[in-house]
Amino acid sequence: MVSRADTIYQNPMKIPLLRPLHPAAASQAGSVGQDFQRQFYESGYEAPLVVPTRPRILDAWLPSVSRLDVAVSLLPGGVRLLDVGCGDGQLLEQAAVKFKELFGVDIARNRVERANERLKHLPQPCDLRTVKLDRESLPFESDFFDAVVAVAVLPFVFDVDHALHEMTRVLKPGGALLVQTNNLGFLRHRLSVLFRGEVRTSYFYGWDGNTLHYFSRTPLVDALGSCGLRVQTISTSGRLQKIRAKWPAVLGADLIVLAKKAQRPCDSQTEP
Repeated sequence: MVSRADTIYQNPMKIPLLRPLHPAAASQAGSVGQDFQRQFYESGYEAPLVVPTRPRILDAWLPSVSRLDVAVSLLPGGVRLLDVGCGDGQLLEQAAVKFKELFGVDIARNRVERANERLKHLPQPCDLRTVKLDRESLPFESDFFDAVVAVAVLPFVFDVDHALHEMTRVLKPGGALLVQTNNLGFLRHRLSVLFRGEVRTSYFYGWDGNTLHYFSRTPLVDALGSCGLRVQTISTSGRLQKIRAKWPAVLGADLIVLAKKAQRPCDSQTEP
């Protein structure tokens, strides 16, 4: 029997479920007690990811708006910005014009190293750290940031509630939290489940990009509301982004949600 993993990830895309560690990363992992979770993500980032080739004619006639572009456009300005799951620092670099101080955390040390290299040309201070959000609290005091952003993070953490509460804790009252997730309610995903009995939200390495959680509009809004966050905007990325953003719950392959932390406990409600 040929498994789905064999047909999708090894033939024809040739993507192993878990790449062997780079020697330097392997040595580092051994020194911290063989932390499998961190080792897993660090090894996955060592090699370029393979994604399906798209017809270039679509890029010319129907350019795709990236999730980072949408996220940065929605973020209000301020003094301090925290990027949870900062990766190689691309979002921080794009958002630098809106903030005076930049902070980032990521589980993978090699990604933080690359982010430091990318951001070293910026005039404002950049504080980047390795944090395992599933087990650790964010290493910042409460009510510290004007904005917190987490792009492609919630689908991959083990404890979504802990991650959301930690991001809310370090956010100032009235501050903005922006999260981006997959969208199980996307029309194509609905049809895929109906007719094929499966859904695919990612083309990166691993089983559906190693996605742990799937989101849709209402549960995500409810989760944010339970943390004392009021939803301001729900958008999406991709081709025909302006049209998709009119009904992101069904037309968006992802959900990009901007919410604000309540000034007082009684303000913690979501907009319809």
